[in-house]
Amino acid sequence: MSLPSSDTTVDPPGPLRPGADVAVRLRNVTKLYPGTVALDDVSMSVRRGTIHALLGGNGSGKSTAVKVLAGVVSAEPGGVVELGETVVDAAAVTPRVARAAGLRFVHQDLGVFAELSVADNLSIGHGYATTGIRCIDHRAVHSRAERLIAKYHIDGAPDTPLHRLSPSARALVAIARALEQDEDPESPSADGILVLDEPTAALPTDEANRLYTSLSRLVAGGTTAILISHRLDEVLEHTDTVTVLRDGRHVSTASTRGLTKTALAEQIAGRTVRSPDRVARTAAEVPRLRLSDVGGAKLRGVSLTVDAGEIVGIAGLVGSGRSSLLRTVFGVEDRSTGRILLDGEEVDTRSGPAAMMRDGVAFLPEDRATMANFADLTIRENLLAASVRRYWSGGRMRTSRERRDARALVTRFGIKAPDVDLPMSSLSGGNQQKVLLARWLSRDPRLLLLDEPSQGVDVGARADIYRMIREAAALGAAVLVTASEFDELATFCDRVLILRSGSVVSETTEPDVQTLTAAVYDDPADHPATETTP
Repeated sequence: MSLPSSDTTVDPPGPLRPGADVAVRLRNVTKLYPGTVALDDVSMSVRRGTIHALLGGNGSGKSTAVKVLAGVVSAEPGGVVELGETVVDAAAVTPRVARAAGLRFVHQDLGVFAELSVADNLSIGHGYATTGIRCIDHRAVHSRAERLIAKYHIDGAPDTPLHRLSPSARALVAIARALEQDEDPESPSADGILVLDEPTAALPTDEANRLYTSLSRLVAGGTTAILISHRLDEVLEHTDTVTVLRDGRHVSTASTRGLTKTALAEQIAGRTVRSPDRVARTAAEVPRLRLSDVGGAKLRGVSLTVDAGEIVGIAGLVGSGRSSLLRTVFGVEDRSTGRILLDGEEVDTRSGPAAMMRDGVAFLPEDRATMANFADLTIRENLLAASVRRYWSGGRMRTSRERRDARALVTRFGIKAPDVDLPMSSLSGGNQQKVLLARWLSRDPRLLLLDEPSQGVDVGARADIYRMIREAAALGAAVLVTASEFDELATFCDRVLILRSGSVVSETTEPDVQTLTAAVYDDPADHPATETTP
């Protein structure tokens, strides 16, 4: 089954029909920003007791639609939002209206506190029960936490520090807190509407599956879920219906039953999306990168090679040492044993990232928000942040040269940016990631270290990022890349190494999803009930 090519819906917008069980409906909702139509006459409906995916590329309007539902932004007058029996002008939706209608929101940043207990995290936003003398009633707080832990099947105890829970259990704590923040702790939440924004973006496959199992249990009890995600495999497996937005317009709504990933990807991108072809190559006599018995805080005797022009993937579960491996090569984390060689010459990573940059090494970290992205600086400044010395002359920055080169990079790497002097925060997530990748590729690196390079970006931007990486390899860069999604590694890696507990345990030269899944989960010890933060 393929998605419809024109605007269609499973449940056409209009007056509620007798017996229709619709939890949320948008009718002819429009949102304008200066120079931008964020939502253009969008209509969609979400049936009660289902998991409804809301998809679209970065800048498609899905986040704006959610903000309108939350009452965070006001739509233009004339559209209508129906929340169960509540019908309100889209311009008049407020957080209080949304909350009264049962809407609850859990964001990609869960807003939980790792060092606090499960009970404390469940109380935040709800408030602590108190005694008659206005002290915290710890027994009541503990009792409420026990009830919610049982209700939401959270793998932990009230006094367990949150960082000791698995990633999926932490997400469940955030979900339980969102659904149970009513003044009456025993008030029913079964009819609530839960909006989840990229809940599995940072989760490996096994943790994501655990979260979806719990979400399905909630939905079976009457909760309605609206899910925003870029992981199309998960959408097709775990949701009932999918709505696609593109350029602020409704494209289609359809059942996920029988839907193909290719059809869904092309609806989101608005064009044919093809995986990059692997390039036939022969092993080099001297590899670009060689690690010999490298050890550190989270690595145990890692040995590997990457040739110039080769893309090598690293697969492993949370805590396997994937990110530590790249950080150690770049000099961010200390190396205690072993040798690292570039083109046959040993390099001293103990001198830190600046020395590795001089040796032609580039590193794109997983946490771009805090470790790579300067949101308050301009697009130009972000693009050229790794090349500032080029533009410092005569005691001042040559901003005209900066601006010229930044514009050239925007064109070269297909970044959608109307003006390089706009703040970085004005770009969509996918275009921000392209800026960060272009920052390093403009230096023509010998070695490119990429940690989750397409995490949280839409299918169109992901295809562009794959192309950028493949083109860098074709020009001679060696690429070492990690990704939580096995299909991503299988798509464009020449080889994939399996990392477990800080050691390379196997390698596959013809990666596919089934082979990688079997290799990563081969050891039963990799299925702990709980897992500490790596």
